[in-house]
Amino acid sequence: MPELPPPGTFLKAKGFVTRLIFVVNRPARELEARIGDHRGRLDRGWSLLLLKEKVAPGEIALAGYSHLSGGRIGPPEQGLARQTVEADTAGFLDMGRVKRSLAESFVFGGPQRIVKIIPATGHDPAMREPDQYPVGSGIPQWILLPEKTFILAATVAPGMTYLGGGPDAGPAGFWVDPRAANTL
Repeated sequence: MPELPPPGTFLKAKGFVTRLIFVVNRPARELEARIGDHRGRLDRGWSLLLLKEKVAPGEIALAGYSHLSGGRIGPPEQGLARQTVEADTAGFLDMGRVKRSLAESFVFGGPQRIVKIIPATGHDPAMREPDQYPVGSGIPQWILLPEKTFILAATVAPGMTYLGGGPDAGPAGFWVDPRAANTL
């Protein structure tokens, strides 16, 4: 993983995202199991990015829940041959309406905000995809197609748990997860 700047820095990122409520107060092992990363991927620590830029409906791909590894239906061993969640649901959902509603739900504060996890241990090209990205425990996930602006909220050291809080460019100047507010 490239060296990240200090917390409070704005970065561009894309790819898989989820909501903060599924990340905060979770030890590394539980977080790995939730998001669908192999055991030990977060052993060297991880960083938390908070979305800071509005997302348009066309900039989101539905990925279902993390038990659908890679946002695809079927066993991970089948790789890219598996149908995407979005393709599977397009026949019976009004995708435009679903994505508009989803984009409107992407808030910039509190436990429902959109986050991205950056493991200190990067992708291992020598490891088989199904072993590297196993089925997760089933938290919601989406794919941001273009790069969007995030703020680096925290760098979580090995063995530590993210309890909330971090720098923010909002009017308050500092964002704190309400459940952690009394501990700071």
